Amino acid sequence: MKKTKGKILFGMLALAMLSSLLTGAFGSGNGFGQVKPSGATYSFTFTGEGQSKSYYSNLASLADRDKFVMTTTVKLTITVIVADCCIMGDTIGIFYPTSTTLLMSKKSPGIIVGTATFAAGTYTWWVGYVACPGGFPAGYWTWILATHG
Repeated sequence: MKKTKGKILFGMLALAMLSSLLTGAFGSGNGFGQVKPSGATYSFTFTGEGQSKSYYSNLASLADRDKFVMTTTVKLTITVIVADCCIMGDTIGIFYPTSTTLLMSKKSPGIIVGTATFAAGTYTWWVGYVACPGGFPAGYWTWILATHG
C-alpha cells in the first residue's frame, strides 16, 4: 500500500507539472523570469472537486512573500504543493496565519506537500524563502489541487 500511495502522489505531481506547462502557467502570476520585489497576490476560487491552480513565481529577497487568497464555495480537501525551481539547497516555506509565521518548510530538493479540509470560506497564506544560499532572484512552483470535501 505504501508504494501505491507514493506512486499516486508522484503521479499527481507529475500531472500537475505537465498541465502547468501545457496550459501556459509560465505566464500566470508574476510570469516566468520576472521578479516582483514585494511579491504578488494570487486570488482564486474553487467551486468543486477536480479543480486546480498552478503558479510560477520569482522572489527578490528573504523578506518577500507571495500572498495566496483562496475562496472555496463548498467544503473541499485542498492539497498545496510548493517546490523550489532550481534545487540549489534553498529552503521554501508556507507562512500562516501571518506572513511572518512559518507553518512548514522544506529544503530543496524536498518539496512541501500540505493537505487539509476547508469549509466554504476565504483563506489566506503566504509563500516565501526561509534560506536561499543559491542567491536571488529565486523561483518556485506552487500547485493547488481541490478534491473531495
